[in-house]
Amino acid sequence: AEMGSRRRAVPTLIFQGSADLIVAPSTSERIVGQWATVAGIDSVADEVVHGQVPGGRSYTHKVYRAAATGPSLIESYLIDGAGHAYPGGCPCSLYGDPSGPDASNLSWDFFLAHPKP
Repeated sequence: AEMGSRRRAVPTLIFQGSADLIVAPSTSERIVGQWATVAGIDSVADEVVHGQVPGGRSYTHKVYRAAATGPSLIESYLIDGAGHAYPGGCPCSLYGDPSGPDASNLSWDFFLAHPKP
Protein backbone atom coordinates (compact mmCIF):
# COMPACT_ATOMS: atom_id res chain seq x y z
CA ALA A 1 0.00 0.00 0.00
CA GLU A 2 2.91 2.36 0.73
CA MET A 3 4.10 2.05 -2.88
CA GLY A 4 0.93 3.73 -4.17
CA SER A 5 0.80 3.75 -7.98
CA ARG A 6 4.14 1.89 -8.11
CA ARG A 7 2.74 -1.10 -6.24
CA ARG A 8 3.59 -4.42 -7.87
CA ALA A 9 4.40 -7.97 -6.93
CA VAL A 10 8.14 -8.28 -6.33
CA PRO A 11 9.74 -11.50 -7.64
CA THR A 12 11.56 -13.24 -4.81
CA LEU A 13 14.29 -15.91 -4.86
CA ILE A 14 15.40 -17.69 -1.69
CA PHE A 15 18.29 -20.09 -1.00
CA GLN A 16 18.47 -21.84 2.37
CA GLY A 17 20.58 -24.68 3.78
CA SER A 18 18.82 -27.31 5.86
CA ALA A 19 21.78 -27.46 8.27
CA ASP A 20 22.29 -23.69 8.62
CA LEU A 21 23.13 -22.90 12.24
CA ILE A 22 23.11 -19.12 11.69
CA VAL A 23 19.76 -18.67 9.90
CA ALA A 24 17.16 -21.26 10.89
CA PRO A 25 15.97 -23.30 7.89
CA SER A 26 12.36 -22.44 8.75
CA THR A 27 13.19 -18.83 7.87
CA SER A 28 12.82 -19.57 4.16
CA GLU A 29 9.19 -20.67 4.64
CA ARG A 30 8.47 -17.54 6.68
CA ILE A 31 9.94 -15.39 3.90
CA VAL A 32 7.79 -17.20 1.33
CA GLY A 33 4.71 -16.62 3.48
CA GLN A 34 5.53 -12.96 3.97
CA TRP A 35 6.08 -12.23 0.26
CA ALA A 36 3.06 -14.33 -0.75
CA THR A 37 0.87 -12.27 1.58
CA VAL A 38 2.23 -9.02 0.15
CA ALA A 39 1.66 -10.29 -3.41
CA GLY A 40 -1.82 -11.54 -2.61
CA ILE A 41 -1.12 -15.18 -3.47
CA ASP A 42 -1.30 -18.29 -1.34
CA SER A 43 1.84 -19.77 0.18
CA VAL A 44 1.25 -23.28 -1.15
CA ALA A 45 3.82 -24.21 -3.79
CA ASP A 46 2.44 -24.67 -7.30
CA GLU A 47 5.38 -26.87 -8.21
CA VAL A 48 7.87 -28.88 -6.15
CA VAL A 49 10.98 -30.32 -7.80
CA HIS A 50 13.53 -32.50 -6.05
CA GLY A 51 16.94 -32.06 -7.61
CA GLN A 52 20.46 -33.36 -7.20
CA VAL A 53 23.75 -31.70 -8.06
CA PRO A 54 25.92 -34.37 -9.75
CA GLY A 55 28.36 -35.44 -7.05
CA GLY A 56 26.89 -32.84 -4.69
CA ARG A 57 23.89 -31.96 -2.59
CA SER A 58 20.24 -32.70 -3.14
CA TYR A 59 17.70 -29.89 -2.86
CA THR A 60 14.01 -29.08 -3.02
CA HIS A 61 12.97 -26.30 -5.39
CA LYS A 62 9.52 -24.79 -4.81
CA VAL A 63 7.75 -22.49 -7.26
CA TYR A 64 4.86 -20.16 -6.39
CA ARG A 65 2.80 -18.46 -9.10
CA ALA A 66 0.22 -15.68 -9.08
CA ALA A 67 -1.72 -17.55 -11.80
CA ALA A 68 -1.75 -21.29 -12.50
CA THR A 69 -0.19 -20.88 -15.93
CA GLY A 70 1.80 -17.73 -15.23
CA PRO A 71 5.47 -17.25 -14.52
CA SER A 72 6.89 -17.88 -11.08
CA LEU A 73 6.66 -15.08 -8.57
CA ILE A 74 8.49 -16.71 -5.67
CA GLU A 75 11.03 -19.52 -5.86
CA SER A 76 12.85 -21.19 -3.01
CA TYR A 77 15.65 -23.73 -2.79
CA LEU A 78 16.13 -25.75 0.40
CA ILE A 79 19.53 -27.42 0.11
CA ASP A 80 19.94 -30.67 2.02
CA GLY A 81 22.83 -30.67 4.49
CA ALA A 82 24.05 -27.19 3.54
CA GLY A 83 25.11 -24.81 6.26
CA HIS A 84 25.44 -21.03 6.18
CA ALA A 85 27.20 -20.85 2.81
CA TYR A 86 26.76 -19.60 -0.74
CA PRO A 87 25.43 -22.50 -2.85
CA GLY A 88 27.72 -23.34 -5.73
CA GLY A 89 30.33 -20.92 -4.42
CA CYS A 90 34.06 -21.28 -4.62
CA PRO A 91 35.70 -23.70 -2.17
CA CYS A 92 38.36 -21.01 -1.75
CA SER A 93 35.85 -18.98 0.27
CA LEU A 94 34.95 -19.64 3.89
CA TYR A 95 31.28 -19.37 2.90
CA GLY A 96 31.33 -21.05 -0.50
CA ASP A 97 29.74 -24.48 -0.94
CA PRO A 98 30.64 -25.93 -4.35
CA SER A 99 28.49 -29.01 -3.69
CA GLY A 100 25.27 -27.00 -3.73
CA PRO A 101 23.26 -25.90 -6.75
CA ASP A 102 24.84 -22.96 -8.59
CA ALA A 103 23.07 -19.98 -7.02
CA SER A 104 24.76 -17.53 -9.37
CA ASN A 105 23.38 -19.18 -12.52
CA LEU A 106 20.00 -19.83 -10.93
CA SER A 107 19.77 -16.20 -9.81
CA TRP A 108 20.78 -14.96 -13.27
CA ASP A 109 18.07 -17.10 -14.92
CA PHE A 110 15.48 -16.00 -12.36
CA PHE A 111 16.13 -12.30 -12.82
CA LEU A 112 16.26 -12.59 -16.62
CA ALA A 113 12.78 -14.14 -16.43
CA HIS A 114 11.59 -11.27 -14.19
CA PRO A 115 12.68 -7.99 -15.78
CA LYS A 116 11.76 -4.81 -13.96
CA PRO A 117 8.53 -3.46 -15.46
